Amino acid sequence: MKRSILLPLLLVFGIGLTNAQDYYLRTHRSGSISFEKKTSDIDSIKLNGITSVFNYGNDYLSIPYTQIDSITFSTESQTASYDIYVTYNGNSVTVVNPLSASGVSITTDGATVNVVYPGEIQDIVYHLSGNTSDGSFSIASNKRFTLSLEGVSITSSTNAAILSSIDKKMTVILANGSSNYLKDCASGSQKAAFYSKGQMVFNGSGSLTVDGMTKHAISSGDWIEIDSGNITVNATGTYVSETTTTGVELSYCTGIKSDADVMVTGGTVNATAGGRAISCDGNYTQNGGEVIASTNAAGFTVIGTGTSCTDGFAASCLKADGNIVFNAGHFSGISTGTGGRGIVADGSFTMGTIGAVDSLLTVGVKTSGATVTTSGNGTTTTAH
Repeated sequence: MKRSILLPLLLVFGIGLTNAQDYYLRTHRSGSISFEKKTSDIDSIKLNGITSVFNYGNDYLSIPYTQIDSITFSTESQTASYDIYVTYNGNSVTVVNPLSASGVSITTDGATVNVVYPGEIQDIVYHLSGNTSDGSFSIASNKRFTLSLEGVSITSSTNAAILSSIDKKMTVILANGSSNYLKDCASGSQKAAFYSKGQMVFNGSGSLTVDGMTKHAISSGDWIEIDSGNITVNATGTYVSETTTTGVELSYCTGIKSDADVMVTGGTVNATAGGRAISCDGNYTQNGGEVIASTNAAGFTVIGTGTSCTDGFAASCLKADGNIVFNAGHFSGISTGTGGRGIVADGSFTMGTIGAVDSLLTVGVKTSGATVTTSGNGTTTTAH
């Protein structure tokens, strides 16, 4: 079907070559321009039954028919959108990268995709779709960028499903009507199934499910903001211990983990974890949306090595090292494990604003199970 559409369009292209007027050829996908070239700069176009190959100068671009919604011609140039398309096909992947000449390097190994971009273009959009049970997407971008998840399912057998290794802002769009799934391997050194060293912003009306099999499900080295979408996260582990010269340190497996702040302004979040459902090293602020946080892990004491002090593990629905502020929205927390805690703030706790309508904010927390008591260095701590 795609081929039958392309052929008459390319006949028009042939006519354009014979005219004195130069035309611009554009390919389109999902409402964006994915490729644009002057017809005089294109040496040839080849159709091989699966893809259309555009040859120009010493370069070429191969685009599968399924990645082209339409081809148009115009006498005026319109700067092509900064869009790159990555489609997973089981054990392989198809990449449409019209920005290769601009310095965007994309290499693949099976269904493993590595993007390196040291350039200066901001807001490149990477469109991810398709399915793989043994793949990943990693990116090292020098500028902020966008991931558009358009019905993608990625399970990694070796690392994170999606990894951004440079401290740059990542905007995640959950495409309208799409269902997306991410899962990391059950062992390894990755911090999360979906990890960004930089800021993360979630929006769109689609859904995203993330299973964190080793540590966290979603994690950022900076702040996380959720504006819309339907997000479900599950961190299956309880904690990860690391023995040092000073004792045993615990890293709590968390559904959503931020090294800075977490902000929720809309959407629906369902976070489940063995350690902490939602945790941030900074402040937690909710101005809208619905958050359902639950944990069911059993608390226990941990005796440090090389020191007489003991530590304790206790799961919690929401934990902030800074302040917790509820201005609007709905929050429900359930912690059923031994020593389980609902909401924990090391800083201040604020619920509601003066003069606000009560129905705009609801907060409910339930905990159950026996207490866990630890002692050491002259202090005693009880969690329940």
